[in-house]
Amino acid sequence: MRFLSAFLAVALSSNTAAEIRINEVAASNVRSFPNAEDFEDYPDWIELFNTSLKPESLNGFYLSDDPQNLKKWPFPRNSTINPSEHLVIVADGYDKPKGMEYSRNYVGGKKFTTQFHHTNFKLSSSGEELFLSHDQRKRTEVFPRNSNWTYFDKAFTWTLIDWQTPKYDDSSWKTGSGIFGHGDPKTPNIETPISFGPDLEEKPITTYFRQEFTLPSVPAGGQVTPVSFSSDFNDAVVIHLNGKEILRDNLPDGPITKNTLAVKAVTPFTNTRRLEFFISADQLISGENVWAIEVHQA
Repeated sequence: MRFLSAFLAVALSSNTAAEIRINEVAASNVRSFPNAEDFEDYPDWIELFNTSLKPESLNGFYLSDDPQNLKKWPFPRNSTINPSEHLVIVADGYDKPKGMEYSRNYVGGKKFTTQFHHTNFKLSSSGEELFLSHDQRKRTEVFPRNSNWTYFDKAFTWTLIDWQTPKYDDSSWKTGSGIFGHGDPKTPNIETPISFGPDLEEKPITTYFRQEFTLPSVPAGGQVTPVSFSSDFNDAVVIHLNGKEILRDNLPDGPITKNTLAVKAVTPFTNTRRLEFFISADQLISGENVWAIEVHQA
């Protein structure tokens, strides 16, 4: 097993994104908008709030009810929200912008001008996730290549409990910087050797890594941040954030243990692999957070 110089590049929210948040959602509306001001009466809606003291552009912002498609509905160009004000978006599936002229969908229907933006999806009355995301980000490398990690390479004798959580005591773990490896001649420039264990023919299948980081506060409003994990590793990886699995690559479905083998061997293992995923504000903690990564051999 080899774990080469990994790094995490996180697209951090801009100041504008931090000032726009989801304030209220009506997924089964029976009270507001009783008259068909636009297309239907009693539509479902989403309310945003601008917490800043200046108007904010919504160019590059998106709403979605699908975590796999965060750009499902882009805000119409030149959309803005005034300081300390609310903006209602109607979630009725019509996908129409505010200020456009249409005709009622019946014989003799009168023309009307839309009063609201309308998303291309509807809300579920049974409950669902809702995401506000944006493209106005600067990309920041939070864990550069060759950064220090605490790691555990004795999985051949120990089984770890709750090692993925911020409260786990990893003071007995070793500390090192990438490149990590077993000393294979095909793996150049190893910085931190990983233990073979007592049997040179039976190397441990799994090695564990932890990297802590501190957040003074958690972003509000259900914001979602894209994360890029780039690494030269073989053969498989599981990424955890604060005790919850975020992503796995080249591993089977179901519970993962120290003896779980990768689905297939990856060669050449010196090629960088890039994994993209998303994290939301409710996965973060004010204070100490931890990325926990396990690398599995085929």
